[in-house]
Amino acid sequence: MNKPPSSSKYDLFISYAEANQAWVKGFLLSALDSAKVKYVERENFSLGVPELKELERFITESKYVLLIISDAYFIDNFNEFTDILAQSYGREKEIWPVIPLFLEEVQLPPTLKMLTSLDATDESKWQTIVERLCEQVKRPRPEAPPKPECPYPGMKTFNEEDSKNFWGRGNEIDAMVRQLDNYPFLAVIGPSGSGKSSLVRAGLIPALKKSSRFPGEWIVRTLRPGMKPVTTLREILGGSLDELSTTLKSFLASQANAQRFLLIVDQFEEVFTIVKEQETLQYFQQVLYQLIDIKNCYVVLTIRADFYQDLFALQPLWKEIKAHRYEVEPLTKDGLRDAILKPAKNLGVYIDSILVERLIRDFSGAKELGILPFFQETLRSLWDKLEYKYLALHAYKEKSKLEAIIADFANRAWFALEQNEQKIARRIFLRLVQFGEERPDTRRQQFVKDLQKGNNPEKFRKVLNHFLNDKYRLLTISGEENESDQIVDLAHEILISSWPEFEKWISQYREVEKERRWLEEKAQEWVKQGKRISGLLNYDNWKKAKKWLKTPDANYLGYSDDLTALVKRSKIMIWLLILIPIVLMTGLIFAVFRIRSERQQAARDKVIRETVLKKTTPDLVRELSQRLPSFVDIAEKQKNARNFEKALANYQFLVGLKQIESQIKYSPNPDEFSELKSEREQIKRIAEQAEESLAEVINLAEIPTLEEQLKAGDFGVRKLSGSEIEGDYFGPASIDQQFTGALQTTYRILMMENGANADRNQDGLLIDGEEVLIPCATLEEIEELWRKHTQYRCGWYGENSDREAPNCQELEGQTLTIKIIDNFAIPHFNQRLSTECQVVKSPEMETDIAQ
Repeated sequence: MNKPPSSSKYDLFISYAEANQAWVKGFLLSALDSAKVKYVERENFSLGVPELKELERFITESKYVLLIISDAYFIDNFNEFTDILAQSYGREKEIWPVIPLFLEEVQLPPTLKMLTSLDATDESKWQTIVERLCEQVKRPRPEAPPKPECPYPGMKTFNEEDSKNFWGRGNEIDAMVRQLDNYPFLAVIGPSGSGKSSLVRAGLIPALKKSSRFPGEWIVRTLRPGMKPVTTLREILGGSLDELSTTLKSFLASQANAQRFLLIVDQFEEVFTIVKEQETLQYFQQVLYQLIDIKNCYVVLTIRADFYQDLFALQPLWKEIKAHRYEVEPLTKDGLRDAILKPAKNLGVYIDSILVERLIRDFSGAKELGILPFFQETLRSLWDKLEYKYLALHAYKEKSKLEAIIADFANRAWFALEQNEQKIARRIFLRLVQFGEERPDTRRQQFVKDLQKGNNPEKFRKVLNHFLNDKYRLLTISGEENESDQIVDLAHEILISSWPEFEKWISQYREVEKERRWLEEKAQEWVKQGKRISGLLNYDNWKKAKKWLKTPDANYLGYSDDLTALVKRSKIMIWLLILIPIVLMTGLIFAVFRIRSERQQAARDKVIRETVLKKTTPDLVRELSQRLPSFVDIAEKQKNARNFEKALANYQFLVGLKQIESQIKYSPNPDEFSELKSEREQIKRIAEQAEESLAEVINLAEIPTLEEQLKAGDFGVRKLSGSEIEGDYFGPASIDQQFTGALQTTYRILMMENGANADRNQDGLLIDGEEVLIPCATLEEIEELWRKHTQYRCGWYGENSDREAPNCQELEGQTLTIKIIDNFAIPHFNQRLSTECQVVKSPEMETDIAQ
């Protein structure tokens, strides 16, 4: 090829037959565009100008004339004239501007035979040819642009947002719209894989929203029955289904501008395969029947044709299905052609016309009624072989049978996994099959958490994502934001019957998988009951479960930890039932001895508690040391059980052991206790620890009463009349009656049995070191409460006195100390209050006991 004029406006004028338009526009021109080659073609002719004149202009303004040669090229006389005119122009200018490019092997006229040409009959050379053209016109090498997003969903169902790519069902959509215009119910019936769901979601819904037959805004909700169709519908409508008209009215009112409601029940056949309770099915179909009678409410069902006979039993819904059904038929050839070409055309992609016809031939002639998902999957896989914006015939490798297309795709996904991952995948797919009883197997939706049982969580998620991703899409997922509550499903039921590997698993493991499911249901029932004894397996079921768990199939199919726990617990219970008669008799004998022993020990403990501080002996101290842990344990249990009365008594005893050292000191022979050093230290330590627990119980049992009285301003008084004391308050049990209100409660907390019980001899006085029996924490709590509710005027001390508090109007200018504690016990009480417990700082004053 010689050099063209350097002043040419265009690099190429391209001449081609209409039959080759897809290759030229999709591949050649897209490649030239990426290399910024300037070209023109017949479509660029100006309107209203003679074609020959335009042809002459473009030839003279172009460096080269590229002829796309095929059999079809020579049928058009205009193309032949282009060749003649171009070569005539070349001879005139003494150049050779014509470049023949062969798409097919054809017999050339002599004028073209002599020219150097480009051979594109071998598709592997297409890129090289484009690069050579670019080099000839001095343009950079072409680079393929990013592929447009695939418009074919593959195994996935078309949804409303995919409507722009949903083609081939225009007549069906119009017919369905007309039917709904006449009556607000429609049952769309067809074989699995016939496109029922896609037809409704991507065809009917957008058409209804655009139709002038239905003015106003639509609110559309879709549900699959699943296990709980009634619950799902109730959640959608947000109210009671018993008051359906009111609930729907409220629902529409809550949606902005909503005037019409469309409920789509997709895969309605699940009410026969998944819903277990007949009452649920009956109630659900009654609700659907009632919805039809509500104004501006429309109901559409999609139903698999092989469940047609099951519909007869639905009364009263069957008469509506019978009268208002639409049966989906296979796509026509024209429908298939539109489904192939129009989504691609929307993206400026061209498909080889022979490839289109080949696909139509293969899929329209298929015996399988549910082939549409794999038709879409085939288109999706071909999209990966897009060259620039052209899909060539060689991208489609013809299969001997349609099953091979399906199996090939599924196997590619399967063999992309490692061996240990395949084990998990097999479990997932088997669990997603609803085994048919004298009917075909169907899909079975499962929660992610149920599929994960018996599998490593990380590996399981990796395998699940593998089948969910855009490359394979053999599974779908939907549902809650919470991952474990999401629902997984097979992308289409046709996988069950068209993937030989899957069919082999189902055949091989059908019975053992059914047994696994039965056992897992038992385990889940047990868990729901709170793992109670009533949910455990009986002997026969336990033997069955135990036998199953020992089989290789159990490891192969996997099982939950709950099932393992159920079998173990059931074993224990079964053995208990066997052993109980023996154990009961043996236990009865031991129980008699134990009760007798416990009674003897309780009697001895009572002796220890009553005498250890009255008549302290080395033997009693030694025995007390041994029994102390038991005493502490009893007190702790009573405290935790909120048995405050008994807890107080036990902790008072333990705190009282602080006085045991003084008992030893003043015993007739203190040296007898010299060998009991560790026992005495233990007693001292436990007594100190018990003080905190005693304060805790007092805080729970008595302090709330004091706080309520102080809040209410019921501070109380002390009646000091001698006649009153001798009369009304005579006897140890009545000493607290000299007080009223909060003063009385404070006295009881310190001195009596429902508090610290510091006044052990019940004489109303603190003598012989009894003040140490009052917990420091209790003294501090009382101080804080009195201060808080008297605006810090009243407490144990006044500003400079342990007796007088001029600002404390509530206690008549006196301190809490002088009100509660007898005069001659105050110095010892102050020692406890200020020095030992450091609750308050002792005031600077002289203590005058005689005052």
